[in-house]
Parts: sequence; C-alpha cells; structure tokens
Amino acid sequence: MSPEYLMVITTTSSRHDADKITRYLFEKSLAAGIQIFSSITSSSWWNDEICTDEEWLCLIKTSQKNYET
Repeated sequence: MSPEYLMVITTTSSRHDADKITRYLFEKSLAAGIQIFSSITSSSWWNDEICTDEEWLCLIKTSQKNYET
C-alpha cells in the first residue's frame, strides 16, 4: 500500500525556476507546501568528469494522488 502523502525532491538551476515551479504547483492545487533551499552545491559524474554546479533544492509536499497527475 502506497503512503497517502509524500515528499518530492528536485533541484533547479535558478531561484527563478524554483519560484515558477512553486507558483504552478500551487495554482494547480498539486502541492500543500514547498520549501526552497538557497543555492546549494551539486556535484556529479558526467561525461567522464566531475561537474560542480549551483542549484536550488525544492522539497514539495503533496499527495500520492496529485503525484500521479
């Protein structure tokens, strides 16, 4: 059985994009709450090299039903 509520974690490349996602999800009633963490450093292995970028972390509280939408 799936949990009724869940947390979706994602990152964006800018605060502007994080704000756009937040507005969209609230306008469509797809999220109950969203937390945006300012400028984090993200590192990954890509094309045989280490890449480091600045990103914005978004924690999105929603329901299983809305997540499937």
